[in-house]
Amino acid sequence: MRKRTLRIAGPDALPYLAALASENRLAILELLGDKILNVQQISDELGLSQPTVSGHVQRLAEVGLIATSFRPGQRGTQKSCSSLFDEIVLQIGEDDEAPVLHSRELSMPIGAYTGFDVHPTCGLAHAGSIIGLLDDADSFTFPERMNAKILWFARGHVEYTFPRIAPPGARVTRLDLSAELCSEVAGYDNAWASDITLWINDTDVGTWTSPGDFGGERGRLNPPWWQDRYSQFGNLKHWTVDGRGTFVDGVKLSGVRVSDLALERGQVRVRLGNRPDAQYVGGVTLFGDAFGNYQQDLVLRLSYELPPRETAVLAEGGEVAPSPDP
Repeated sequence: MRKRTLRIAGPDALPYLAALASENRLAILELLGDKILNVQQISDELGLSQPTVSGHVQRLAEVGLIATSFRPGQRGTQKSCSSLFDEIVLQIGEDDEAPVLHSRELSMPIGAYTGFDVHPTCGLAHAGSIIGLLDDADSFTFPERMNAKILWFARGHVEYTFPRIAPPGARVTRLDLSAELCSEVAGYDNAWASDITLWINDTDVGTWTSPGDFGGERGRLNPPWWQDRYSQFGNLKHWTVDGRGTFVDGVKLSGVRVSDLALERGQVRVRLGNRPDAQYVGGVTLFGDAFGNYQQDLVLRLSYELPPRETAVLAEGGEVAPSPDP
């Protein structure tokens, strides 16, 4: 089985190196290996308190080194953890024999969608209040929706358009997308399944089944006015599309490869929702940086290669001329 390798270099390496600068976090990564463990199991194995482990897990998940998900347990929900990589390679300097790897990342506010088709139960809210009316799809057209920090719908989809973040002439080798999300039902139901599909540039890259619409304990970031009977938090999911296929939290989801997505042409359209023919049309709740458990919005990262000429030009602060269309 091929190793899952994370290659880091230059300024892009700093967030990873900061997250790894802890004996406890390194121990958690070593313990996880190819296993899935919950926070209590990690706590027992390493002899650390549960709050300490939770803090370290949060840090590792925020930079994309591990994946976390919530599953039903004997006492409410349990946070399960798995490692996304088998090895981390730090490149110092340039290898003249290999293409230079670069990456760029962009965070998209969840209210900045460019298209939607949503059906009740549905709604959205910013940090201070509900936007518009509950269960009224027209609320998704309100100008205030740009400030939304949480949105939900029982069926349908939302779509986001990311601007070109890889320079012209680049060859995109990998796409990573992360978001906190779960199913949607009136109130909440920890066992309400939903088949949530991700489309990139209109290509269906695969479907992940959310196990529930999570509640029963408050999300870490939720404002005080957010009622306990509402959805509280989601799973932080990481999708990766590279030359081998599409993966979610390191598990292969489909055979769609990064070369199938036409990413070199400019904008990247990201759609999340339910296929009408899905087995579980259980809706979507999408959490922004002021709700749920993870302080982030929708995050897209593109990794790419530049030919030697373009690399030299960029290093000197210049711009790369667009390649002619074939």
